[in-house]
Amino acid sequence: MSSASTSAAAANMVGHGEMRAALAGYGVVLASVASALVNLPIIHRNAKNPSVSRRLAILTVVLSVVGLACLVLEQRYWPLSI
Repeated sequence: MSSASTSAAAANMVGHGEMRAALAGYGVVLASVASALVNLPIIHRNAKNPSVSRRLAILTVVLSVVGLACLVLEQRYWPLSI
């Protein structure tokens, strides 16, 4: 399942009240991290320029950490009643 379809499924479940928004957010971030862990080695192996795959890996880690931090901060400081 791609991260786009994971996001769509999570949004659909939140919209129907089957899942809390924060839980859906965690699921989407974790699906994206899992996808990156699978795809980055493939990209690195097939890249003509290793610095591109290195930058992509760094950006993926940074965005994953920022995404998780935002979700944790949102739960801590702005909890939703849903």
